[in-house]
Amino acid sequence: MEGYRIAQRANSAILRARVRQSYRMKVHLNKIQSSMFHILKNTVHHSDFDRIITLCKTSTEKTFTLMMARHQSKLNRLLNRKTKRAVAFNEEKDKKWVINLSDKTLTESQKDVLKLG
Repeated sequence: MEGYRIAQRANSAILRARVRQSYRMKVHLNKIQSSMFHILKNTVHHSDFDRIITLCKTSTEKTFTLMMARHQSKLNRLLNRKTKRAVAFNEEKDKKWVINLSDKTLTESQKDVLKLG
């Protein structure tokens, strides 16, 4: 039982470290983006700059839509797999394993998929 607790604490520590590192990287990339934005604005002609910004936004939206579709299809695949091999979980243990780090609330089916790993 002690080994299980140690593994849980280590897992939580690793998760916190990954979240912290991701946040730091996001802040760093935002700073780089801002500096590149100003350099580009001062380097190219105004009309070219507007066109570049429009193209970047369009590309970003397409990538976001594509990734969202991929994530949704993966979630659906996992949900289908979950229904094929239903596993009885102890409700008390389930709450300890799923930690929602996002701002969104998760549905029960999404939580069940996350419990599968």
